[in-house]
Amino acid sequence: MRRLVPAIPGLWLALFVAAPLLVVLALSLSWPAEGVPPFTLPWSGEEGPNTETYALALGDPYYRGAFLDALLVACGTAGLCLALALPMALGLVRAPSRWRMPLLALLLLPFWTGFLPRIGAWIGLLRDEGWINTLLQSAGLIEAPLPLLYSWPALFLGMVHAYLPFAVLPLYVTLSRLDPAVQEAAADLGATPWVAFRSVTLPLAAPGLAAAFLLVFIPAAGEYVIPELLGPPERRSWPAASCSRNSSRTATGRWRRRWRCCCCWCCCCRSGCSSGWSSSHEPRAAGAARPRRGSAVPLAAGAAAGGLCLQRCAHPLPVGRLLAALVRSPRRE
Repeated sequence: MRRLVPAIPGLWLALFVAAPLLVVLALSLSWPAEGVPPFTLPWSGEEGPNTETYALALGDPYYRGAFLDALLVACGTAGLCLALALPMALGLVRAPSRWRMPLLALLLLPFWTGFLPRIGAWIGLLRDEGWINTLLQSAGLIEAPLPLLYSWPALFLGMVHAYLPFAVLPLYVTLSRLDPAVQEAAADLGATPWVAFRSVTLPLAAPGLAAAFLLVFIPAAGEYVIPELLGPPERRSWPAASCSRNSSRTATGRWRRRWRCCCCWCCCCRSGCSSGWSSSHEPRAAGAARPRRGSAVPLAAGAAAGGLCLQRCAHPLPVGRLLAALVRSPRRE
């Protein structure tokens, strides 16, 4: 029985982490084929694994630039989250016991609201006619509205707001297990609070810092919604780049290349996949029939900002029906 308990986490990781990654890896090395599914697995034929997608992703400057932009956003988001999460976790640990649960509840309070309404709220605050520019103009501090929306600060503001709790919680767990006597001993030996924090607390919190960095970096590297709704128009998003650039003259060829590029990205970073981008974003008129599967359904926040549309995938496979593609409509001329 004692040997069975440690094997449960390993079985969980094997079924829900390793197995999906192996499936996505096999799909990324597959060959295009006619029919359903539109690919042939590497071991089904004599050609062997198909590495054209990886060569395209590494050799094409368009994809390489989008990949570097995604890493820049992920590293910046993780760094900002760590810089804010560490003092917040220290404050939670050193707070009186009766205040810890209310403070943790306030930390998780944003998750009580949907993801898209939160992003829509930031759009309402940062746009030219939003609350921030309106208050600054009413106070006489500025004459013209500041370009807050569709900028790098707005992008990182939305990313940090979305992923900050994922950095605070592992740091809080790590710091709460530290022995306060160690810091008291450092103070007795003449160490200042900053020296004690740098030489005692920070090294002991290294596992929590590493876990917080990975919990933020991995999903932020594949984030699509926040950069498209809040980020600058000239930025190239890797999920969008892997699925929006035409690489074939036929729709079938474009779909195959998009599918394989998505699988290539998933193998490099995360066990998720985004596919099936479309450019259709016509709103549904009042009283019109419900859109069929495969049509685009505009979201309220994206329609108001001219930026977001949710498409229902019409792929016949079960995994295809679970995928939804976020489509950007033109925001600026």
